[in-house]
Amino acid sequence: HDESVGCMPPTLVCLSRLTRLDLSGCSLTYVPFSVSQLAQLQNLSVAGNALCTLPSELSELKALSSLDASRNHVRSIPAALTHLPRLEKCNLMGNELEA
Repeated sequence: HDESVGCMPPTLVCLSRLTRLDLSGCSLTYVPFSVSQLAQLQNLSVAGNALCTLPSELSELKALSSLDASRNHVRSIPAALTHLPRLEKCNLMGNELEA
């Protein structure tokens, strides 16, 4: 992490047994769609990027137990997060959340 990648390779989806993905500090402006196809993903960090939204496709990550989307520019909590049955930790500190 802490590299300016800006985007992720489409081959990310080939890592079907991946359980942990740390994309923190990578200058991402969006979460790649391919992340939502990682069915075994349990821990996802997209902290310290330039994200304005979290995609609804995150609801596909049924094994996800920890999401760190802190230090971005997210303005609202997506309804998709309510469809994650195993989600135990969700860090959204340091965003621009509106009441």
